[in-house]
Amino acid sequence: MNFNDVARGSAFFVLNRITFSGTSCSGGYSQRAFEGRFTDSSIKRAEAISNLLQDVKITNLDYSDVLNAEGDDVFIYLDRMLKLTQS
Repeated sequence: MNFNDVARGSAFFVLNRITFSGTSCSGGYSQRAFEGRFTDSSIKRAEAISNLLQDVKITNLDYSDVLNAEGDDVFIYLDRMLKLTQS
């Protein structure tokens, strides 16, 4: 399946709302999450925030590339890597 950016983002949003862990790589489908988290209001909130993100650049780069990039009024959030463990 070949998704464009909008389809990929939409798929991630849906999977985030209806799975146990909130990600598509683990957990699994949850009817309770589907009924409680994938709601009209969650879709409306996602739509409303899109206007706030018009000039936002989201990257998936090495931290040194991000820290050394030029820019004015830059906010940087560095999310730490999580150690994956096998059960």
